[in-house]
Amino acid sequence: MTWRSLCAIGVLTLIGCGEKVPFGVAPVRGKVTYDDGSTIPAHRITISFISQTPAKGKEHPRPGNATLNADGTFTNVTTWNPLDGAIPGKHKLVIQAFDDKDAPSPAIPEIYADVTKTPVEIDVPAGGGELPPIKVAKPK
Repeated sequence: MTWRSLCAIGVLTLIGCGEKVPFGVAPVRGKVTYDDGSTIPAHRITISFISQTPAKGKEHPRPGNATLNADGTFTNVTTWNPLDGAIPGKHKLVIQAFDDKDAPSPAIPEIYADVTKTPVEIDVPAGGGELPPIKVAKPK
């Protein structure tokens, strides 16, 4: 076997080593702000897409997770493999803010951190793309 053949086999092996994905995903991007459109002042803000898609046998959908940029935008949703996107369909969104010590920040009301209480729901289209603006209430 030549050196090139061995390299090609190595590359193909690496490409094929990704985790088996039992649910499809779609790359999405969007923006999270307060109701009035202003940015949320926090050191770090995370968003989790909690799929409402039913399980397939023993396989359950995983949440898609992303960290927001300083302007509230996100493009980096990861569900199964890095930056692959979110599972198409309905989701409840869990949105949390953290301070510079990684402790929860009061910049976002606690209701958004609880999947059973969050009022934010969104539908991820099968083809992915730009999501509608995601709004949260300012804390009181």
